[in-house]
Amino acid sequence: MKLFPKDPYDWAQHAECVQYVEGLSDYEKVQARDALTYLGAKLGNGFLAPSEDKGIHPISGLLNNVVPWTRRKLIMLAQDVRTLENAENVSKLLSGLKQPSLFDHNQLVLSCAGGLVREGLSARFEPTRPLGNGEKQPDIKLTNIPANENVYLEVAVTEASRKDSLIHERAWGLTERLFRAGAELRWCGKLHKTLAEPHWAEVLGRVDSAIVAASRDQRLVTVEELSTIALAVCPEAKVAELELWAQAHGIQPGELLGPPISLNHLDRLKNKIMNEQQQLPKDAASVLFIQNSDAFFFTRDIGALVSELEEEIYRFPQVAMLIVQGSSLGGEQPEVKQFGQHRYSRRIMAGDICEQNLLLVNRFCSKGLSMSTLSSFLRVF
Repeated sequence: MKLFPKDPYDWAQHAECVQYVEGLSDYEKVQARDALTYLGAKLGNGFLAPSEDKGIHPISGLLNNVVPWTRRKLIMLAQDVRTLENAENVSKLLSGLKQPSLFDHNQLVLSCAGGLVREGLSARFEPTRPLGNGEKQPDIKLTNIPANENVYLEVAVTEASRKDSLIHERAWGLTERLFRAGAELRWCGKLHKTLAEPHWAEVLGRVDSAIVAASRDQRLVTVEELSTIALAVCPEAKVAELELWAQAHGIQPGELLGPPISLNHLDRLKNKIMNEQQQLPKDAASVLFIQNSDAFFFTRDIGALVSELEEEIYRFPQVAMLIVQGSSLGGEQPEVKQFGQHRYSRRIMAGDICEQNLLLVNRFCSKGLSMSTLSSFLRVF
């Protein structure tokens, strides 16, 4: 038992194997071992094995993908659980982590609440409102005690269409392949369309060959097929050549772009806003958080996205702020852009994960956020 444990569904064995994961610092290995031990004690092993009716649990996928970013993601999960283990009504949320169908949503609720609690707010989970009033229940009730302010936060994950899911899966797989090729390599590229399985396998083979050649020969290598893919990879010493290639193809070093955003895709995001805002009370300050990586993957024009979505939240006076978040494996540089009251940010989390956040403030909101609470959101997102 070195990198892979004898029992792939045993937290303790995975904790023992952390020391053999390349790419983690010594301190991160201590953190990861502690996180795996803690989560194992908190959640147990019984839910990790796959079943015919539930399939593979997302945590099992993380545990058995033994690369640095999965260990860092589990470190963050453990940090959030620790932060919130004494919060009101958290036990139901933690129990839901064991259900594959609930994991993505519950983990996201913990992540949002954990960050805000570390900024000084307190959190309570469902039920967040009196049960007798017949209103829907937001996921989180946040309290800013010094400001005597309550804020309700509804958290949602947008389900992509089959086509968009496949595009995202292809791009994620290609990004991870490039990212795992080694820190000494630089790259960028664009997928023009979704490929059928045999064509995709052929393209991946060409990408693998390009990665090997770039590292072995210390040169820029490209993979280009008309209307299909344009990709370049090179060692650090050839970055100037990569920049010229990228400029000629209208992309930036470190970017991997997919097909353009579709109207259907944007409409699905708007429909999600329409549905989820109904969870929010009309007599209190409220925030709607939607995880939708495709919102950023399918468009480079953040200004156009802001323009579309601000009109959507202006329709709902109880929504003080909309947060749209997406993430992918690294490769892009940190960035912050201001669009009036709205803000877009891109940052690298835990060394590997590129997180993008779009915060849109509703200036027509009937009950806005205090500056102190808004500052807490801006620091977290």
